[in-house]
Amino acid sequence: MLAKLLKGLLTAYRWVRSFCLNLIFIIAFAFFLAAILSSDQLDIPRRSAALLIAPVGSIVEEASY
Repeated sequence: MLAKLLKGLLTAYRWVRSFCLNLIFIIAFAFFLAAILSSDQLDIPRRSAALLIAPVGSIVEEASY
């Protein structure tokens, strides 16, 4: 009797574990696909174009001696 109960609990545990891990995988895969499919292409400047960068922050504004 006790063996049947423990076997049933173990089967339920394995089913719930498998279901949860598969659900996590499906959700992660959906986020991955959404990120790949929704990304827009970036405009790449021509080789002769100037690249303008305006860095700011405490490291950039550090005084040099």
